[in-house]
Parts: sequence; C-alpha cells; structure tokens
Amino acid sequence: MDKQTPKPVTIVISPRDRYTGLEQCITKVYEHTDASLFNLIVLNLGYPDSVMRLAQAALKGRNNASIVDYGFIIPIEAMEKIRHDIDTKYTVFLDNDSRVTAGWLPPIIETGDAKNAAVIYPVTLESSGVDEGADLRNHLFTTELRVVDVDNKPYLIEEKTYRRTLPDELPQEVTESQAFELHCVMFNTDVLKSLELPHMTIREHLDIGMQLKNRGLKLYVDPRSHIIFDNLGTRASLSDLKYFN
Repeated sequence: MDKQTPKPVTIVISPRDRYTGLEQCITKVYEHTDASLFNLIVLNLGYPDSVMRLAQAALKGRNNASIVDYGFIIPIEAMEKIRHDIDTKYTVFLDNDSRVTAGWLPPIIETGDAKNAAVIYPVTLESSGVDEGADLRNHLFTTELRVVDVDNKPYLIEEKTYRRTLPDELPQEVTESQAFELHCVMFNTDVLKSLELPHMTIREHLDIGMQLKNRGLKLYVDPRSHIIFDNLGTRASLSDLKYFN
C-alpha cells in the first residue's frame, strides 16, 4: 500500500449480506474515486477462493490497496480489529454489494470537515426489484430514533425518511440524522476508535447511533453523494448462503 502521500480517507470493503460482487465493488471505487484521496483495504472474511481471485485481479497494479485476511468472522469483529490500524482522518466502510457513483467521496469529506462531524454518509439508493416502475429508489436518507412506551415497556423505533422515494424528489441539503447504515458510511477515525462496537450482526448501526447521540456527536447525510445498494437477494449465488446464514 502506498503510504508516501498522506490521504484523508481509508476505504474498507467488507462482506455483509453476501460474498459475490466484490470485484465489481472494487472496480467502481477505482472508476469513480480519485486515487490521491484514499487507501483501500479489502477484508477477507472467508470469501470463496473464486471470489478472491477476481478481487486480486481487480487490485492488480494498485499501489494504494491491500487485502487483510481475518478468516470467517462477522463484520463488526473485523471493524473492531481493523480500526486500530487506520491512520487517516476518515474511515469509510463500504459493503461489497454496494456501488459508489461518480463524485461520491469529495462531498462527504467536505461535509465532515465543515461540520466537524462524527459520521457522514451518502444517500443510499437501492436497485430495482423491491418496487416496480423505477430503476432506483431511495433506501436511506435520514433516520430518527424514538423510544415509545407500550404497556410500560420501552421500544426503540427506527423511522427512516423518504423510503422508496425517487432520487430526484429527495431534499438536496446536507441534513442531520440520528443513525446510518453500513452499506456505506464515513467515520471520523478518532471517533471510530473511541466507540464501543456491539457484537451484533444486525441493527449494530442503531447501537452506534445512540452512543453518538449520547455523546453529543453529530451525524449527517450528504445528498450530493450517492451509492447504490443491490439489495435483491435473488441476485446472490449459492455460495453466499454459507455467509449470510
């Protein structure tokens, strides 16, 4: 990995819902991101050899990239391990079934600097299949966390705004949020290292969001930045079932 020139961001690609699609994720990162802005770490959490061969081919000749092999562990454990080895100002976690788009990184860096934010994330769009009639719809804009009382028992409610909205109908202002999702999220690395990461495979983002809220730290979504989440399970492969289950 090239460490001669200081860069603002380390991008960490991790599996979450499937193994397949890693090489496309890597290809899109290099297609749509200025290499002077980032170092890349690919976390191998038990990928099949066939997937890793494609990933290695996609990384050939890239002097700002490395593969870290942790074996068959859950993503949050890998986040716990890798965060202590990162020395850039920001850390982006990107799921291997997410695809960055043109110009996605500079806006969230700008917002992180301007807002002194703990977390900044792009608008997450989802590919067709869940709803008909549009190639892309909104998956995640902002999230509000509320506690409601039902029969004297507290329940945490996660309310996502503008679900399934068409992209051009979304607000265009940088907006404060209370939680994120791990499809693509950028942390201030110092904040990331200070968090108590929960040993969870689902809803871990809510625990982290509540920690940040309790500490008075801010999260923002930046609509100038978009990524696409391919969330339709029928596009997975049989080998993905070993990991996802």
